[in-house]
Amino acid sequence: MNDESRRYTFTARRPAEVGGGNCSIVVRRVGQRVELLLYGLWEAAAVLTLTQAVDVSEALSRASE
Repeated sequence: MNDESRRYTFTARRPAEVGGGNCSIVVRRVGQRVELLLYGLWEAAAVLTLTQAVDVSEALSRASE
C-alpha cells in the first residue's frame, strides 16, 4: 500500500562544473515523512521528518532572499 498523499516535481539546472543539464527533484509526502528524491530516484533520496521538511523549506526561503 502506498501512503503517498502529495507529490511535487521540479526541474532544476545542474552546475556547469559537474556537466550542467537538468535535474528532476521530486518531493513526496508519504505517511509521516517527506521524501526528497534527486533525479526522481530512490537511490538518490533523503527521508525527512516533518520537522526537518519545515526546516528545509525555511532555509530555502531564506536563501532566496
